[in-house]
Amino acid sequence: VTITGGSAPYITAWDHGPSSEDLTGLAAGSYGVTVTDANGCSAYQSFTVISVVGVDTNPLNAALSIYPNPTNGMITVTLEGDFNIVVQDARGRVVMQQSGNNNMNIDLYSLESAVYFISVQQGDHVVVRRIVKQ
Repeated sequence: VTITGGSAPYITAWDHGPSSEDLTGLAAGSYGVTVTDANGCSAYQSFTVISVVGVDTNPLNAALSIYPNPTNGMITVTLEGDFNIVVQDARGRVVMQQSGNNNMNIDLYSLESAVYFISVQQGDHVVVRRIVKQ
């Protein structure tokens, strides 16, 4: 987990018990983490581990391009073929869902400046990328 903003030090609390910032060796499943800063402000983010393998075999990682990042509002998703996207805010709330084919422009102008997570699904493969909206 990369923590930005707020005031250090931070307290990290995972739903399943660990308190370290970064975890390794997670089994496939859903996980959630709450980060609380020195002022008592907190943020929650959920994650889904689709599969666990020793080598990155997800073909979307190499084929997917999302740019520019950071962005002022318009981003382009480039991926050959049909795909679905879900944009979530830092609390895991879905703020946008769309389907696309090959090149797709996504208008984020109406969203506030923040960090967002874009899940791109094509067939059985999913990739999540972090996007910074300035």
